Amino acid sequence: HLGDDWAATPQCLPDRAHYVALGHIHRPQEVPAPAPTHYAGSPLQLDFGEGDNTPGAVLVELAPGRPARPEFVPIDAARRLRTLTGTLAELELLAETTGDAHLRLVVRERNRAGLADEVR
Repeated sequence: HLGDDWAATPQCLPDRAHYVALGHIHRPQEVPAPAPTHYAGSPLQLDFGEGDNTPGAVLVELAPGRPARPEFVPIDAARRLRTLTGTLAELELLAETTGDAHLRLVVRERNRAGLADEVR
Protein backbone atom coordinates (compact mmCIF):
# COMPACT_ATOMS: atom_id res chain seq x y z
CA HIS A 1 0.00 0.00 0.00
CA LEU A 2 1.35 3.42 -0.91
CA GLY A 3 0.67 6.37 1.33
CA ASP A 4 -0.09 6.83 4.99
CA ASP A 5 -3.81 5.98 5.05
CA TRP A 6 -3.26 2.51 6.51
CA ALA A 7 0.16 3.05 8.05
CA ALA A 8 0.64 2.10 11.69
CA THR A 9 2.49 4.67 13.75
CA PRO A 10 5.33 3.45 15.96
CA GLN A 11 3.21 4.39 19.01
CA CYS A 12 0.62 1.77 17.93
CA LEU A 13 3.16 -1.04 18.30
CA PRO A 14 3.07 -2.99 21.56
CA ASP A 15 5.51 -1.73 24.18
CA ARG A 16 5.64 -5.17 25.85
CA ALA A 17 6.84 -6.94 22.70
CA HIS A 18 10.30 -8.41 22.88
CA TYR A 19 10.88 -7.50 19.25
CA VAL A 20 8.76 -6.31 16.30
CA ALA A 21 9.70 -7.40 12.78
CA LEU A 22 8.19 -5.43 9.92
CA GLY A 23 8.23 -6.30 6.24
CA HIS A 24 7.94 -5.09 2.70
CA ILE A 25 10.19 -2.02 2.89
CA HIS A 26 13.21 -2.97 0.77
CA ARG A 27 15.77 -0.77 2.54
CA PRO A 28 16.79 -2.05 5.98
CA GLN A 29 15.95 0.39 8.74
CA GLU A 30 15.29 0.65 12.43
CA VAL A 31 11.97 2.19 13.52
CA PRO A 32 11.91 4.29 16.69
CA ALA A 33 9.16 2.53 18.64
CA PRO A 34 8.43 1.40 22.21
CA ALA A 35 9.93 -2.05 21.46
CA PRO A 36 12.97 -2.81 19.26
CA THR A 37 11.51 -2.64 15.74
CA HIS A 38 13.14 -3.17 12.35
CA TYR A 39 12.41 -3.52 8.67
CA ALA A 40 14.94 -6.15 7.66
CA GLY A 41 14.90 -5.00 4.06
CA SER A 42 15.11 -7.26 1.06
CA PRO A 43 17.62 -10.13 0.98
CA LEU A 44 18.13 -9.34 -2.74
CA GLN A 45 18.18 -6.17 -4.80
CA LEU A 46 14.93 -6.32 -6.77
CA ASP A 47 15.44 -3.49 -9.25
CA PHE A 48 18.09 -1.01 -10.32
CA GLY A 49 16.56 1.68 -8.09
CA GLU A 50 17.89 -0.31 -5.14
CA GLY A 51 21.52 -0.06 -6.22
CA ASP A 52 22.51 1.65 -2.97
CA ASN A 53 20.66 -0.82 -0.73
CA THR A 54 22.63 -3.39 1.19
CA PRO A 55 20.70 -6.66 1.00
CA GLY A 56 20.49 -8.54 4.26
CA ALA A 57 18.51 -9.90 7.16
CA VAL A 58 18.10 -9.11 10.83
CA LEU A 59 19.31 -11.81 13.18
CA VAL A 60 17.67 -11.40 16.59
CA GLU A 61 18.91 -13.08 19.76
CA LEU A 62 15.99 -13.55 22.17
CA ALA A 63 15.97 -14.86 25.72
CA PRO A 64 13.33 -14.65 28.47
CA GLY A 65 13.76 -11.63 30.71
CA ARG A 66 16.47 -10.06 28.55
CA PRO A 67 16.23 -7.35 25.90
CA ALA A 68 16.22 -8.47 22.28
CA ARG A 69 19.57 -8.15 20.53
CA PRO A 70 18.96 -7.46 16.82
CA GLU A 71 21.90 -7.41 14.41
CA PHE A 72 21.75 -6.61 10.70
CA VAL A 73 23.60 -9.25 8.69
CA PRO A 74 24.48 -8.24 5.11
CA ILE A 75 23.97 -10.87 2.42
CA ASP A 76 26.60 -10.71 -0.28
CA ALA A 77 25.94 -14.02 -2.03
CA ALA A 78 23.58 -12.52 -4.62
CA ARG A 79 24.71 -10.60 -7.67
CA ARG A 80 24.46 -6.83 -7.27
CA LEU A 81 22.59 -4.48 -9.60
CA ARG A 82 24.57 -1.46 -10.80
CA THR A 83 23.90 1.42 -13.16
CA LEU A 84 26.86 2.92 -15.01
CA THR A 85 26.69 6.09 -17.10
CA GLY A 86 29.24 7.49 -19.53
CA THR A 87 30.73 7.45 -22.97
CA LEU A 88 31.99 4.14 -24.37
CA ALA A 89 35.52 5.10 -23.35
CA GLU A 90 34.40 5.94 -19.79
CA LEU A 91 32.36 2.73 -19.51
CA GLU A 92 35.31 0.71 -20.75
CA LEU A 93 37.43 2.12 -17.91
CA LEU A 94 34.72 1.08 -15.42
CA ALA A 95 34.44 -2.45 -16.83
CA GLU A 96 37.07 -3.82 -14.43
CA THR A 97 35.15 -2.48 -11.40
CA THR A 98 31.87 -4.31 -11.98
CA GLY A 99 32.70 -7.83 -10.80
CA ASP A 100 29.77 -10.14 -11.58
CA ALA A 101 27.08 -7.46 -11.12
CA HIS A 102 24.11 -7.22 -13.46
CA LEU A 103 24.55 -3.92 -15.28
CA ARG A 104 22.30 -1.24 -16.69
CA LEU A 105 24.36 1.01 -18.95
CA VAL A 106 23.42 4.55 -19.91
CA VAL A 107 25.57 5.38 -22.93
CA ARG A 108 26.19 9.09 -23.49
CA GLU A 109 26.92 8.94 -27.21
CA ARG A 110 25.09 9.61 -30.44
CA ASN A 111 23.00 6.71 -31.59
CA ARG A 112 24.58 4.90 -34.53
CA ALA A 113 24.46 1.55 -36.27
CA GLY A 114 26.44 -1.04 -34.30
CA LEU A 115 26.46 0.90 -31.00
CA ALA A 116 24.60 -1.86 -29.12
CA ASP A 117 27.15 -4.42 -30.31
CA GLU A 118 30.02 -2.17 -29.20
CA VAL A 119 28.42 -1.81 -25.76
CA ARG A 120 28.05 -5.57 -25.36
